[in-house]
Amino acid sequence: MHAKPAELWRLIERDPVAADRLLWMMVASYGLSLVAFLRLAGLGLSSAFRFTVLDSLPFAIATVFGGAILFYLLRLVAVVRPSSPFASIRRDAVRLFRAPQPMLPVLWLLLLMAMFTSVFSAWKAMIPQLQPFAWDPFFAELDRRLHGGMDPWRYTHAVFSHAAATWFINVLYHLWFFVMHFSVIWVASQRGNAQLRLQYLISFFLSWIIAGTVFAVWFSSAGPCYFDRVTLLASPYADLMQLLQSQNAQYPVWALQVQEMLWTNHIHGGGGVTSAISAMPSMHVGTSFLLVMLAHRYGSLRGLLCAAAFFISILVGSIHLGWHYAVDGYAAVLIVLPIWWIAGCLATYRLRHLDDEGVKQDRR
Repeated sequence: MHAKPAELWRLIERDPVAADRLLWMMVASYGLSLVAFLRLAGLGLSSAFRFTVLDSLPFAIATVFGGAILFYLLRLVAVVRPSSPFASIRRDAVRLFRAPQPMLPVLWLLLLMAMFTSVFSAWKAMIPQLQPFAWDPFFAELDRRLHGGMDPWRYTHAVFSHAAATWFINVLYHLWFFVMHFSVIWVASQRGNAQLRLQYLISFFLSWIIAGTVFAVWFSSAGPCYFDRVTLLASPYADLMQLLQSQNAQYPVWALQVQEMLWTNHIHGGGGVTSAISAMPSMHVGTSFLLVMLAHRYGSLRGLLCAAAFFISILVGSIHLGWHYAVDGYAAVLIVLPIWWIAGCLATYRLRHLDDEGVKQDRR
């Protein structure tokens, strides 16, 4: 399809959510603020652009659009269930190639998601440079005070004591990556309830900006699994890590390998998400809680129960696997709650403004 940018944008504007300029303005301002900061830190414009975009954008595009393809295939197999999946895939591919216009709003929202993910990865990789890890002892002590003088992980391992339970929690925790992307893909591909869809996307972006960047820099911490490495103190989590190692000998606990990979890349100064370490607040927990809010507003009891179960499993897993202090998860929920409310007000206002503009244009 050969079309001018203005014509493409008119096609995107068919979806009021994709047409809302607030979304791309959030992504653009988030990226420009990082470029400006890097310039103030002495990097040349080309170096700042490379660090902000090129070092992480290919990975972000691959994960977002690869996730979209995986989401399509899973939906095809689990929901649509055609008699001939391959014929259905071929038919959908031909339809998309011949008439891509209906998919443009979805592709635009996914592109925004990929660009946002790229910028966030760059911001997160910079957290230790902006603010050295300093809050781990405080959060470790706060955890004990809030949980009866014991580290919260001792409670989770008392309840889920078998190595197979840790394996299952580990699997659910790693599924978060796919669930997070699938949620955005699902919202982007829907056609109804524009207010809820826009509220979720604004909440999603604001959560990563405010909680995942501003608060993460302010309360820079590495998490229980890295306690001794960043504080140079005897770790109160040594027993936890030894227990996970012993369970890993029975059932694979992938978190241990991922933790070592992140630390190695962090030490060697790698860029992007594979070298980013940040504990407070837990964005695993925060974004999982957003799913609960989405399911509650959507009105599906089954969806709400599934989202709540997933949220609880992520909160437990963040503690059980040594990734986070319990307060990291609690703080994420307390930050996300007002963001969700603010995003709802913004979505209502933005869509009402869009409707008013449409009425004015019709009168002309």
